[in-house]
Amino acid sequence: MRYFITLTLSVLAIALSLPALAAPTVSTTGYLQVRYSELFGAADTNKATGYFDKDNGTFQIRRARLAIKGTIDPQTSATIEIDGSKGAVETTKAFVAYTLHDCTIAAGRNTLPFTYEIQLSSTSMTTLERSMMARALSEYGVGLFITPQGAYIPCKLTAAIINGDDTMVDTNSNKLIVASAEYPAGTHLKLGASYLTGMNGHYGVNGYLVGQYGPIGAVAEYTQAEFTDKLAAMDGRNQGWYVLGTYDLNPTVRLHARYEAFDKAGAPETTYKTKHNIALGGTYFQSGNMKCTLEYQFIHDPANPALNNALGTQWQVRF
Repeated sequence: MRYFITLTLSVLAIALSLPALAAPTVSTTGYLQVRYSELFGAADTNKATGYFDKDNGTFQIRRARLAIKGTIDPQTSATIEIDGSKGAVETTKAFVAYTLHDCTIAAGRNTLPFTYEIQLSSTSMTTLERSMMARALSEYGVGLFITPQGAYIPCKLTAAIINGDDTMVDTNSNKLIVASAEYPAGTHLKLGASYLTGMNGHYGVNGYLVGQYGPIGAVAEYTQAEFTDKLAAMDGRNQGWYVLGTYDLNPTVRLHARYEAFDKAGAPETTYKTKHNIALGGTYFQSGNMKCTLEYQFIHDPANPALNNALGTQWQVRF
């Protein structure tokens, strides 16, 4: 009995001498994008242009995001991001992340590590929307994400195993493997590639180049994938590419121009109908957290020949 009391008091003394665990900290961030679009021609019922998919002369809450991050300890955090732009609250991200030495492991719903555009935050996009090819894929996946870091790795790497056939529930146990890599080729250029494959043999490949030389910027990207926007395997193959150029007139004004082509998969592949789009626009940066973008599109869609051009403007605020 005396031994037990002595041991208990010793353990309590050691516990009291240890530093107290820090209480979890919580931080919030978010952004709001309000848009107005004007169509010239028939309504874009098949979303050929990527974002002018509403009626003519429409105000739209494009995105209304709120992210909450709880830091449990120096190695562990939990993040939840929701979106309220569709009239109902939708969970866009929900994951737990743990950093062990130079490797971060995240489990839950997170950004799909495939293509440059999908991995680029919506707040950082130059154009009002991603390309048609990127919008034909899912932005998110549910699974396990691994990002190794450190001086011994000369590039940015991410690998993941995620649910297939649906971003939230894998209805037929068809897991997908995704991997992406981005290599900084000097101070002005980045080269990247990503690969996506499923247990059923379907696949997707992507490659891109990003450059910035003084006020001139450029992005070129090519993607092909045999998956739908729900990550389900599909007959045929979507494929698309674009070239984007930017020019900074001054610290507050940026001009942009993008040409893109998108081949929507048919059955068989010979039924592809290529859609073309030219977007011209500019962005005024009111501050580090506010910007306003104006964009005009020239549209060529064989599936919707009555659709001509379109005009859109968007105000973005981050907090």
